[in-house]
Formats: sequence, C-alpha cells, structure tokens
Amino acid sequence: TSKSDILAALAPATSATARGSKADKMQSCILINADRDGAHFTGTDMLLTITARVGATVNIPGDLCVPAGSLQRIINTCPSGGVSLRRLDNNYLEIKSLAPKSKVLVKVQGYPASDFPLRDVVPDGGQVASFPAAHLRRLLDATLYAVSGEETRANICCIHIEREGATVHVATTDGHRMMHAAMPLAFPELPADAREVQSLNLPKRPATVLASYLTDGADCEVRVSGKFAVFT
Repeated sequence: TSKSDILAALAPATSATARGSKADKMQSCILINADRDGAHFTGTDMLLTITARVGATVNIPGDLCVPAGSLQRIINTCPSGGVSLRRLDNNYLEIKSLAPKSKVLVKVQGYPASDFPLRDVVPDGGQVASFPAAHLRRLLDATLYAVSGEETRANICCIHIEREGATVHVATTDGHRMMHAAMPLAFPELPADAREVQSLNLPKRPATVLASYLTDGADCEVRVSGKFAVFT
C-alpha cells in the first residue's frame, strides 16, 4: 500500500489507544489485519475501539500487533510512495519503503494478534439503523458540553441515548445542569421484547471521538449488540 494511506488509517486507530506509562502494553498497540479485502488497523483502550481500512495488495493474509508509537514514527520517516509490511518469524514486522532509490528497511518487535484485547468479542446480530451522520452530530454537539468531567462518577460521565419510537433522545448532566435534545431518525422496527437495545450510555471520550467523525454528507450506521455499540 502507500505511505499516505497507512498514515490516514493510523491516525484514527492510534487515537483510540491507551496513553501514559501505566497503560497496558497491548492497549498501546495497533492490530494489523491483512486479508483479501485489504488491510485493517485497529486500536483500543477497552472503552473505545477504532478500526480503519486501507486498500492494499495482500500477497499472504496475516495479522500482528505492533506498538502504535513506533509504527507511526517509522512510517513517517519513509519517503512518499509505496510501503511494504511483512510479518517475519518471532512476531517481527518488516517495514520497507518501495520508493525509488529508497533504502528504508526497519524491523519492529511485535506481539501475536491473539494477545490483542477485545479481539472477536463483539457479538454478531442486532438490528442496523442508517441515517445521515450530521443528524447524530447535531444531537451530540447540543449535549456533550454538559457531561461531567469527573471520570470517577461513571453514571454521569457519559451520554445517555434512548430511542422512543422513531425519535432518538440524548441527555447529559454534570450534576448541576442537564441537557436534552431529540430528533426523529429512521430506525427499523424492533420486536416487542427488544427493550434492552433501545437505550445505551456512551462514555464521554468515545462520544467525543465519534462526533469528530460524523461529517456532513456522510451516512452513519449503528448496531447495538450486547454491551457494544458499533458505529460505521
């Protein structure tokens, strides 16, 4: 694939990784998964997980975990043009620039993909709703400022989203003020016994990051399954 495509995928994936000296090493890694559809870069801090896909020519499918900071710095040093990623023995990743006359060839110690947290734990199923991303962005913009900044108060350090018929309600509070916004969105009909999928709480940081990707002119799909909300 190309340097620009990898950096475009690493930016959102890396933003979801855990930071700081106390962060679990696997939560500071990027999961690279290459299959016939291209390459996927995934980062997580256990509350927020972001996967970005890039088009790539994949000779042999495979996956590997690599420290996010190291990967981003190395890719940045490569000249513009093509970049090759290849998994070696003992979980090493070989990064090679394909630009003419370039001699950039770096090997990075990685970890088995099976060590990556939250891997394959998001359950399948759940009905998918699709609507303009700008609509959800307006609801979040109208309420995010009233979320509590105290992470120790988990019950109010989040955004409450609830569906009532065709209307979606979003509410936030910091204990002193409360903000509520509502908007009709197109949702598929839910069975009568599916009450548990009609509301969810999003922690403040995932909701803030989500809002930054809800751009005008794009559509958004949401699927709620178990304890997970999946936005595409």
